[in-house]
Amino acid sequence: MTKLLSKAFEIRKIDQKLLESEIANTQSIVDEINECWDSIESFLQIGFGFCLIVHLDNDKKEIQGWCTGEYFSSKKCGIGIETFSGYRKKGYATAMASAFVEHCLKVNIKPYWDSYANNYASIRVAEKIGLKKIEDYHVYFGSFINSELYQGYHYFSEKKYEIAAKWFEKASELEQRKTESLYNAACSWSLGGESEKAFLQLNKTIDSLNNSTIRFINYMRSDQYLEVLHPFDNWNKILMRLNEVESRINKN
Repeated sequence: MTKLLSKAFEIRKIDQKLLESEIANTQSIVDEINECWDSIESFLQIGFGFCLIVHLDNDKKEIQGWCTGEYFSSKKCGIGIETFSGYRKKGYATAMASAFVEHCLKVNIKPYWDSYANNYASIRVAEKIGLKKIEDYHVYFGSFINSELYQGYHYFSEKKYEIAAKWFEKASELEQRKTESLYNAACSWSLGGESEKAFLQLNKTIDSLNNSTIRFINYMRSDQYLEVLHPFDNWNKILMRLNEVESRINKN
């Protein structure tokens, strides 16, 4: 599948050398790995993944997507995939996923893919690389801690966006994974048609960003849940703030 790409792009296996390189956005891969693995070392020893690298005109490179292994057992692994805004619907997710599956076949690991039923873009990529649907299933969120946050997830999955937003806001007030809660509140208000409340929570999300939460910058730029906000003038202000915060974090 990498033959589909121009010379300005490459699909590369994620390794220690890549993560320690000067290529821009490597931190986004580190953040993704830390979401699913005990450590980067464990991922590099047991897991694997591939990323999309863009070659810029000034001889610099930047990562604009990844496909990584999640939840490994001895013979199976889940697939996690993300393509940044501006590089979607161009075949790059398919190329990364194809490289990942090809590697799975080489090392005798069976990959599996799951997605929310309304994530049609994800489903299309899975079908393009030859995966077949096995079943539909329900997901239930629960926790003895961060209960307000998981209440938000529950009502969000039920498409009760106003109730979800209020639970996420409560979770943020209680410091339950604050950036995540604020961002989820923004997405909920956006889907509920409350643009002013969505922008309020987006600005609060940006205020909370730091080195460990920088991955939310890419989410905000490209999340389908926020697309209804794009025609508003405030959306350009959000993008400007994101660029400023990203520049400040990268300098540190």
